[in-house]
Amino acid sequence: MKNLNSKSLAILLFCVVQTSFGANDINKAASAGLFSTVSDISKVSTSSDGTAISSESLVIDTKNDTLTADGGVKFQYQGLKLQAFGFKRDRESNIVTATGDVRIQMGDYPNQARIDSNKTLLSLDSSTLKYYDSISYMEVGTVTGAQAPNDRIYFGGEVGEYNEEAFTLKNAWFTTDFSILETGDYKKGGYYLGAKKLKIIPDNKAEFQDIDLFINDYKVGWFPWYAVNIRQGSKVPLFPVWGDSTDYGFHISSGINYGDNDSKYFKGGIAPKFADKLGLLVGRFENWYDLGNYGQGLVTADDLLVVKKDSSVDDRWDLAANHEYKDDSGYLKLGLQSTTVNKISALEDHRDDLERSGFYDPTSPNYGGEERNDGETINFITLDSEFEDIGERNDITLYSKVKMLAGGEDAYRQLVDDRMDDASFGSQLDNKLYTDLGFTKDNEDYMISAYYDYLKDLDPGSTSKADDDQSRRENFGFAFNLKETKIDFAYDHERGDKLRKLRSWERSPDLEDITRLQGGSINYVPWSVYEYDKDDSDKIRLHLGEYDLGSSGATYKVKFDSLQSEKELNLDNDPFRETAQSNNPDFNKRDQQYNKEENIIYNKNRDDKVATEFFYDQYRLELTLGHSKQEVWDREGIYNYNELEENDAYNIYINESDFVQIELEDKRLHLGYLGEMGLRYNLRYDDYTDGYDSYSGDNSGGDSSLRHQVDFNHKLTLLDNTNNHFRNLDFKLNNEFNYFGQLYSYDNGSRNGDSTYNGQVRLKNKDSIHEFKDKVTLDLGNTTTVYSTGYKQSNDGFDRDVKRGDLFTNNIDFLVNDEKKLNLYYDLDKRFTRGELTPAGYAFDDEYNDLTSNKFGGSYYINESYRFYYSHEKIDYTLMESQNIPTTDPNYNYGAHEKISESTYGLEIKDELDLYNLTYTHASDDREDNNMDTLNIKNDVIGASYLNGGEVEHFYRATYGIYKYGPSQNLKDYSADQVSFKYEYRDKRFTDEELRSYAAAEYNKGKLEITPAEISRVKQILNERNDNQLDFSLNSIMLEEMNRPEYKKYFTLSLMAKVHREAYDQSNDFFGSLKEFEGDVYGSYKRFGLGYKYREEANFNSSYDRDITKQEHEFRLRAGIGKPSQGWNIKLSYKTEIDNDDEYGIYLGKETGYYEWSVGYTKDYDRTTKSYDDRLALQFTLLTFPENPLLGIGYKDKDGSMTPKLWLGSGVEVDELNN
Repeated sequence: MKNLNSKSLAILLFCVVQTSFGANDINKAASAGLFSTVSDISKVSTSSDGTAISSESLVIDTKNDTLTADGGVKFQYQGLKLQAFGFKRDRESNIVTATGDVRIQMGDYPNQARIDSNKTLLSLDSSTLKYYDSISYMEVGTVTGAQAPNDRIYFGGEVGEYNEEAFTLKNAWFTTDFSILETGDYKKGGYYLGAKKLKIIPDNKAEFQDIDLFINDYKVGWFPWYAVNIRQGSKVPLFPVWGDSTDYGFHISSGINYGDNDSKYFKGGIAPKFADKLGLLVGRFENWYDLGNYGQGLVTADDLLVVKKDSSVDDRWDLAANHEYKDDSGYLKLGLQSTTVNKISALEDHRDDLERSGFYDPTSPNYGGEERNDGETINFITLDSEFEDIGERNDITLYSKVKMLAGGEDAYRQLVDDRMDDASFGSQLDNKLYTDLGFTKDNEDYMISAYYDYLKDLDPGSTSKADDDQSRRENFGFAFNLKETKIDFAYDHERGDKLRKLRSWERSPDLEDITRLQGGSINYVPWSVYEYDKDDSDKIRLHLGEYDLGSSGATYKVKFDSLQSEKELNLDNDPFRETAQSNNPDFNKRDQQYNKEENIIYNKNRDDKVATEFFYDQYRLELTLGHSKQEVWDREGIYNYNELEENDAYNIYINESDFVQIELEDKRLHLGYLGEMGLRYNLRYDDYTDGYDSYSGDNSGGDSSLRHQVDFNHKLTLLDNTNNHFRNLDFKLNNEFNYFGQLYSYDNGSRNGDSTYNGQVRLKNKDSIHEFKDKVTLDLGNTTTVYSTGYKQSNDGFDRDVKRGDLFTNNIDFLVNDEKKLNLYYDLDKRFTRGELTPAGYAFDDEYNDLTSNKFGGSYYINESYRFYYSHEKIDYTLMESQNIPTTDPNYNYGAHEKISESTYGLEIKDELDLYNLTYTHASDDREDNNMDTLNIKNDVIGASYLNGGEVEHFYRATYGIYKYGPSQNLKDYSADQVSFKYEYRDKRFTDEELRSYAAAEYNKGKLEITPAEISRVKQILNERNDNQLDFSLNSIMLEEMNRPEYKKYFTLSLMAKVHREAYDQSNDFFGSLKEFEGDVYGSYKRFGLGYKYREEANFNSSYDRDITKQEHEFRLRAGIGKPSQGWNIKLSYKTEIDNDDEYGIYLGKETGYYEWSVGYTKDYDRTTKSYDDRLALQFTLLTFPENPLLGIGYKDKDGSMTPKLWLGSGVEVDELNN
């Protein structure tokens, strides 16, 4: 609207008349008294600034300065659209009159405004538009949340004026009653406001002075002043609102807006708030800013407590700042938020539960060591950015992904705990804090890069994702490369831990307590457990260029490399194995651990070396000097011990040496028809300077070892008829063979002690190796067969006659037209041991096979749509009992044998957008210790899923798991059957109008400017709205439906039941044997949304009597019955727990055109006073402003004391029971 000024009419009259026809010709026609008529003009003129004029038939009278058309003249300038039957300019007053009915339209859907007037004047001197007896509307649905037909405000007046800032109407009227669209007369509607003066500032406010309220054209009241906030996104009340709530007591708030559309830095509002329980607050503050080329943002504050009623009142606030920037090089999105605990209802509820358990009571055995402080803050930062090709040389790339806490980690962890505690078996919730920053500057002269990668996972192992394999990580590094001189440097620092996935025989629905055993505080069933508590490394690489070696044609380069690494094995127990030990005291201590098979529990290495490499053609020579130190904590052969200490649970071996190394390589040796060969030989000599072992103590060296390594590679084409142009069939046979050999020898030199034991210590965990690999590729017509096989034999580095391991691998792939049709594999891995090493030798004279892993399986692709797969793994574990040690010795190992088996069958079917999956897994684990059964596990899990894809999706998933444990009764009590089912319906269809509206907002364009590519991109965004979110979720689980994907229609149903098998065998009562049950349903369609969740947990005593320990109901319904403006609104919200601490709300409203009468009632249990707070109100709401009742009359009942209450601008809101 503000662009409707002299420039607009100048373009209209001057461009059309002077440019389109030529001034001289028009003046001649005018002097002759002639009219010029232009028929069927679609665009008379379009200027570079966006001005356009169109009409079916245009008549221009330059003598009288008029422009008319039978079908009306349409004029558009930027965001303004004006239509009239004609225009006439008075040259003396310089005023343009629009003749006939005039329509003025601003903005675009869904933020459109329109003025209809039968008389309009525009002063070209003052740039002021005046209109008379007008009827106007402005769409406010996106601001207020109103639905059609109540998404507009209507206004008019005897005299209206618009300049670049605002509409001003005298003797004005205002209504939200949409019946004016039918009658054309605001007085025939249900109500209207008559005002001496009405001022509407677009995207700001509507302000009334000297107001009369008329209902059915009868005056019923008077107000001196009233204001309505119509600024999009604003929550500042411009007229006083008051109400009552549990935390605030009586509260009242009112504020002002400041700034206008031209305000770059200060555009917003502020509303002070007084609460009789708390004090003085900033109820709402908001400020939009526009930094031009540096982006835009918003700063807000909600309920910022600035003056406390007394010192016992906790701090309270919710502060946020968001900044966005985007250009052709990339984007940046920055978010900051600081919120006190008392502003997060879910966290307050969780702390209430902790308080009841005695967590904050110093006299309670459950005391957590801290006082409750709900004024504690959670501060977090989110950042998402990526920029490419920036800088003067367009050679810089920057990226960032940040989701981090800047304070309040303990409070946020409590919120995560609460969410995870509510998660059922099979859930995959992930709560990570991370910082990932990167910088690269890469051009033709040099490259510089740096990165920082930090992770803190608050629920480690909570998903089955492959990358959910760490609970903490802090990596950083930097590098540079001078490309002309070939000087290269890099440093990488890594600190973290490592998780491994639980196998099917290890995972059970009864693993809730496992994270406590790993030092966590959350109850959930993980998908992974810790493998290494520490997995650290530091790497330095420095290459000092490449230089010519005289005129020989050879080159050389000097380089320095340093590698430090440190790994510490996690020694946590498997809770099922720990339970088994209580029934079989001969169950060895180490075998109760998750990572029992690993012999090395700590490994620390450092290698520093300087090398010179020489290159000539395909030949390479490398000469290296270095220093090495290795520290290993080894527990091979040790399975029982008193304490986790040296000489009891493990032995320590430290070896330190100076070394020299020579390496020769011929990368490509052509053998003619015999193929091509590559050869590498490495010789390393270690001169030991220091050392230590647990039995002998320190040593000063004097001994040495020699290592030989050979790498051989041979490629040969056996058959190839490619050059036979008369061939009937393509035929090609290739073979690639690889050999790797490694041998050690030891010289005791001048070192004292037994040379055999010294050599065994120096070469501990260093194997002599013979490894063979072969790959055969056969191409026959359009088929390809690839067979790969390998054999690796590992022997003791000191005594080559002692076997350490055998590995045999086989894999074959059959392809047709380069598409895989069949895959088969078979792997056999054997480990051998001689037990613990002591100065007297190994515990066993001969090695025995203590661990064997056998894997085979494959996949069969019937066609592109069908895939069947099968896998089988068998693990045999054998432990021989100790020899020559009494059974009373704490280090005596009892004989043990364990057999583990897992088979998985799967079928996958793809049919265009449909996907079928069927899987079945059987796993068993049977163990004996000292010839007595210790552990029997049999797990069977079958799962099926079906996705009926497309814009309307149906997804079904069902699983049934049987988990059996034995042989002891304690283990049998873990046995359970679990059944789960989930169904989702997703309607992702959007109309073209809806997609254009989304795209217009996304790309900051008009709807008519949106391209098909942008519509397609927005559709993709809507389908993936929930992916890769950086936001912190501070909502309760009950409100989770608010975070669901943005589908037009949505429905989900999930059920899960876990049955105690032993209790069921006793009673044959399914429901009486439930250990856990959960049902969750949610659906939304148009004006209807329904959510319900029920959860129950129970324990069983030795007689299998059922005792319910947890029971929760959560229910929420929001329904609009009937057409908008004519139906009923119903809201129900209910939550209860087993101790009858419940809260609920009921809202019943009847829509009658433009308004709604409703009754709101809430009942909220106050755990502080151990009583209920009741509120009841009869409320009146204008449906154009549906979020806030205009008026509420009712009562509040607290501690048995009933008090009448009056709400203005607020009321009883059942959707926020916890406020």
